[in-house]
Amino acid sequence: MKIHKAGFLIYLLSITGILSAQNELDALNYSKSRPFGTAMAVGTAGALGSVGSEMGSYAINPAALGFYRQNEFNISMGLLNPSTKSEYLGYFMSDNLFGFTLPNISYTYTKLLHEKGKETSDELVSYNFAFQVNRYNDFYNKTFYQGKNFKSSFMDMIWERAQGAASEDELGSLEWVAYQTYLLDPVDTMPGSWGIRMADKRSSGQTGIIETRGGMYDWSFGGSFNYGNKIYGGISLHYSRLKKSEVNTFQEDNDFYDEGFKSLTFIQDIKSEGSGFGLKAGFIFRPIENLRVGVSFQSPEKMTITDKYFYEMTSTFDPTFSGAPQSLVNVQRDPVEDNSSLVNDDNDRYPFTYYVRTPSRMTFSASYVSGKFGFLSLDVEKVNYRNISMGSEASNYLNENTYIKSDFNTVYNIRFGGEVLAGKDIRLRAGVAHYPSPYQKEITEIKNDYSEWTFSAGLGIRKKEYGFDLGIMQTNYRDQYVPYQSSDQYPSSNVVRKHANFVLSASMIFFIDPD
Repeated sequence: MKIHKAGFLIYLLSITGILSAQNELDALNYSKSRPFGTAMAVGTAGALGSVGSEMGSYAINPAALGFYRQNEFNISMGLLNPSTKSEYLGYFMSDNLFGFTLPNISYTYTKLLHEKGKETSDELVSYNFAFQVNRYNDFYNKTFYQGKNFKSSFMDMIWERAQGAASEDELGSLEWVAYQTYLLDPVDTMPGSWGIRMADKRSSGQTGIIETRGGMYDWSFGGSFNYGNKIYGGISLHYSRLKKSEVNTFQEDNDFYDEGFKSLTFIQDIKSEGSGFGLKAGFIFRPIENLRVGVSFQSPEKMTITDKYFYEMTSTFDPTFSGAPQSLVNVQRDPVEDNSSLVNDDNDRYPFTYYVRTPSRMTFSASYVSGKFGFLSLDVEKVNYRNISMGSEASNYLNENTYIKSDFNTVYNIRFGGEVLAGKDIRLRAGVAHYPSPYQKEITEIKNDYSEWTFSAGLGIRKKEYGFDLGIMQTNYRDQYVPYQSSDQYPSSNVVRKHANFVLSASMIFFIDPD
């Protein structure tokens, strides 16, 4: 057997299986949005759609700018602490990760209109412009799972996929790599048949580590108006930027030493970058002094994404086995072009470009705001995840788009939060949010409960010329990983996630000279 440098893709992210670098779960993850950039948004669970005069509110409804009566600069710093507990084959593991972020930076310009030295009140009162960079999606996570498996092996899937290939040149990427690392061999007496080193398809220890980093940022420029202190309208253009890195490792040990085979290790290292453009527009109505009712719309967005791959495969054998070297490391193969080459650095990664069309969003908001008390606010956000689609020049993603239409659902995300004045300058905040599962009910029951609950609290100090805010939030949800699929029984890892987010914001307020 000739040894080459080759590669493969093992994607331990979903129940859809491996060798699918871009699937419907990627599209779903890139379509999520959480308005948690500023500390005030974090402290109130993002329930700021109609509160106004805050950049977390502007991120939901651009009309919120109309409530500003000053120029203001804001900057936020964040600390992420995601933790996981996994169950795999009856074994329980846990892990966590820390990461620093810059979740928000913004500037707001306000122009108050005057007539004969007095501020207008029964016509156009003011107009505003704002620039903001807001982090609205996080990918920070680390998952570790481990267990003993005597019912199936990763090699089962390799064996099934290899059957029918007349020669090594007809093998798919994953099978070809197994062939190059002495884990798969043709049966000479039966053309098109292949055998694996693990003759009895027996495994033992299996270990997986999935670590992801990065997030999605919204660069927006918007404007708004205030008419008669009753009607507020706004619009913003935004440029979304995606950056994500993921290292996926799966290891399998063979305690039985079938044909000298001891262990195999698969590593997937993938970097994703993408961008897209969209629009937000909205209105807020104030029928009476303390009541505010808002509605906003966020357009669909076509995200163009490029994934760059780096793969490794290692197989080890008993030193007494003469059929292969003791260790075969760094076998690479391009899964798209199906050719082999040695990958040395980041510039040699295999690129693949595709697009994801995200769904539109409609948010309905209501809030009660009192200068003496504080505020209570409720947001209801409608998102139809069945409107997601994928495509590329090389593929129409027919299977993935079919799964999206059949498995995904329309959801109503609910956010509720409030603020209480505790003295002249101090504000205490809290909030709760629920994001239902994006799957159809029957799919959720089969897989897991993918709904999310978010609980938050915060503190604010507001002076005439500056302000400080602290927000603390924790999101809880469940997830599932499938390391491989075959016709035999294959395992999955059930994961409970807790994602803690700490944000500190600072504001500088600038005095406005009257006309």
